Amino acid sequence: YETDSKSTQFVVVATEDGTNVTVHPSVNTSKGTTAGGTITKTLNKGQSLFVTSELRSNTSESIDLSGSLVCTDKPVAVFISNQGPKIPLTDAYSEGYMFEQILPIHNLGTEFYLSLVAGTQRNDYNIVAVYPNTQVDYIYNMGGASFPYSDPVALNTGDVLPYVGELSVENSLSDVYIRTSKPVLCMQYLTSGAVNQYKETSTKPPFKTITTNMGNPANAL
Repeated sequence: YETDSKSTQFVVVATEDGTNVTVHPSVNTSKGTTAGGTITKTLNKGQSLFVTSELRSNTSESIDLSGSLVCTDKPVAVFISNQGPKIPLTDAYSEGYMFEQILPIHNLGTEFYLSLVAGTQRNDYNIVAVYPNTQVDYIYNMGGASFPYSDPVALNTGDVLPYVGELSVENSLSDVYIRTSKPVLCMQYLTSGAVNQYKETSTKPPFKTITTNMGNPANAL
């Protein structure tokens, strides 16, 4: 997630010996690999490759590693994290470490339903494309009726489509249906406590969750 006060990160964990890992980060890393560059490493079972972006304090460029490409020749687990997310970056009173295991490409989906978390005022979400020429459509539900929400958007491999503050009480938008022409990764984020009006200076941290595919939920487990 882009609005991190420190850095974004991911870790690749090998499940078998002799696993060859190739990573193409979407932004500059803390170890000096430039965006679109190549990181390679051979891992044995239980070993990991940790990739972190530059610190926000050290760069004016994006620090969001979303859209990075990880390729391996044997099965691995990939975990993504934010070191100090403030959602939103400028208005949040609190931050908290976010950590999540992501789905492999063959478990991604093309239909998603997002609903505003009960008792909250605003949720954010984003979509990450893994295939070129991926078309994203939106329909939202309000008062039991469905309305077109926006014109279709075309994404290419690694593109990230962020939607900040639109799923909210303020916008009278509590439900979003997302349909894509090709499988994508969809993430939903609960904003920091103060933004969700638990109380004026709430310190409740944000959190994130992977949204599973509506079309075949069992395929995402």
